[in-house]
Amino acid sequence: MCPASLEPLDDVDRAILHELSLDGRASISTVADRVHVSRANAYARVHRLVEQGVIDRFSVEVSPEAIGLGASAFIGLNIAQDSWREVRTALSRVPGVDHVALCSGDVDVVVLARTSDIPSLRDLVLKEIRSIPGVQTTRTSIILEELRDGGLPGEPAIPPERLGLRSGLTLPQRRPVGSLRQGGVRARAWRGCRRRRSLCSPPPRRRPPGRTTAPSGL
Repeated sequence: MCPASLEPLDDVDRAILHELSLDGRASISTVADRVHVSRANAYARVHRLVEQGVIDRFSVEVSPEAIGLGASAFIGLNIAQDSWREVRTALSRVPGVDHVALCSGDVDVVVLARTSDIPSLRDLVLKEIRSIPGVQTTRTSIILEELRDGGLPGEPAIPPERLGLRSGLTLPQRRPVGSLRQGGVRARAWRGCRRRRSLCSPPPRRRPPGRTTAPSGL
């Protein structure tokens, strides 16, 4: 969809995106409760965000170490002029290449690679990447530690209860349950008390027929 045709995102849209980026399995009811809107409102907003292409896909984030990829590195490439498309296509077919980006600066391309160990990473660079036509030089920086927090692009992952404070969002506030229809609640409670009293209390004493009470002072 053309960016000009996209409906501008408001604070509730961004809050929904934040919740889904932290937990893609969250139900619509859960998301609606966290951002203080109705379930129907949250469903309509998520559907619109998908239709507009704001939400590209729903996926899971896998820990590389947990699946045996213990060695990761950023690899900077200098490539021949006008060879980006061919290099990009070749890199997309190399096992272990996780991300590829065309950049400005000292290097032309930055590659994120993940392998099982350092020897496998060395083979990937020397035997796979350097053999690609158009790749002139490589510069490898091994990743010692990563911070993978998820969240929206450009925003750090923050607790949901601090979302409005950190991101400047103003979310609608739900009224406490006790403040909704307070008069009606009290009236129903009073009727319930009268009903319970009528069931538990003994019946009132009745006067015998034909007998009246004499007026006082006679």
